[in-house]
Amino acid sequence: MTSKTNKAIQTLKDAGYLMDICWQKDDIRHKAEELEMELTAEQVNQVAELLIDGHDANLGLNWDIMEDAIIAIYNKGEGTPIK
Repeated sequence: MTSKTNKAIQTLKDAGYLMDICWQKDDIRHKAEELEMELTAEQVNQVAELLIDGHDANLGLNWDIMEDAIIAIYNKGEGTPIK
């Protein structure tokens, strides 16, 4: 993580927010590559929004949840397999 990200996380912790991990859009891109899927910048944003707005708080966010979100957005039709 960048020092800017670390500073933002520390600011939130100091304000009383509990944070365990901070996901980045690069995590989405790397996971998509593992799945042999190439996402557009817009699709990465859509996956991020889906993860933020649509995850089950009882399960939290994890690699499996991220994979499901990537597949859901990818299957909407704009992605192309990496060859």
